Amino acid sequence: MNRRHSTKSRSDGRHGAATLDYVLTLAVLFTMSGVVVGYGRRMMQLVYEMTGFFLAWPFM
Repeated sequence: MNRRHSTKSRSDGRHGAATLDYVLTLAVLFTMSGVVVGYGRRMMQLVYEMTGFFLAWPFM
């Protein structure tokens, strides 16, 4: 009996914790994906310009 009581008392403090973990994970992922989408165009433009520069510099 004592063993069953201790197991129940440990599990009472974790109700809803998985939902909270899921929401916090989604918040981090959505924030990171928003930053990547926001700066993605600029990053691709800089890579394009850098590649063009390195290919064209011997002919300048």
